[in-house]
Amino acid sequence: MKFIMNTQDMIEGLNTVTRALSARPAKQILEGVLFSAKDGRVTMTCSDGSLVIEYMNASDISEEGETVLPGRMITELIRKMPSGSVMIQAEDGRSATIRCMKNRSTLAVMDPMEYPTVNRMIQGIKVKIPQKKLKDMISHVSFAIASDESRPILTGCLLEISRTEARLVALDGFRLALQKLFQPFELPEGMDMISAIIPGKVINELARILPDDDAFCTMMVEAGRVEFSFGNICLYSTLLSGEYIDYRRIIPSQFTVEALAEKSAVQDAIDRASLMAREGKIT
Repeated sequence: MKFIMNTQDMIEGLNTVTRALSARPAKQILEGVLFSAKDGRVTMTCSDGSLVIEYMNASDISEEGETVLPGRMITELIRKMPSGSVMIQAEDGRSATIRCMKNRSTLAVMDPMEYPTVNRMIQGIKVKIPQKKLKDMISHVSFAIASDESRPILTGCLLEISRTEARLVALDGFRLALQKLFQPFELPEGMDMISAIIPGKVINELARILPDDDAFCTMMVEAGRVEFSFGNICLYSTLLSGEYIDYRRIIPSQFTVEALAEKSAVQDAIDRASLMAREGKIT
């Protein structure tokens, strides 16, 4: 395998895919980034076993092939490279050479045959959501995702999409956050709603790598899995199984008292009051 890629493109790709690396991977191979050079483009892949992130970029490929480089090391190495083009060459299956201008480094590689196969989704329910709006929805509910593993279903976000709106719900047993997006959605004939419970880590990483623009993100749901694709990035993950809490029963349909206040004034008051908030007993 031998290819040349722009340094900034490689940094962007590595910064994106290494978000899927686990601090304590179940297998040593999952510490690495899978580089696949084929058909005029290079695909970088990272996985923690359940979450997979791919980044694809057009490159000058001299020799097609695959190799796995240590994720943390290659990322830090490329970050310290000067602007320009980076060449990566792996021939003997034991090491890879990284060249950038007058800089030359050699890293040990891992066997790409040991890397888990990415089961790409071919058939499934597809829905398109504006990237900026999806990112905004996540930012308004992610704080309420449960971190306590005693109730695994609450460590995820419930995403519901009907023909007229999308809802994102997070609930940790004390707080409930609900964000709605009103717009038409195209669903398969005979289907009124799709729902998926997306793991909290996945939804948070998605928000971090989603571009802040009005282009569309395509979501595909199939057999307990979900795929988000946008630009040259694909994110795959397993969904949480089980039944989410019926949040509609928690939200009151009627209120004894309703008040109308200026949003900015309320925010300022909360900011001031929070300065006095302390955990535990004040002495």
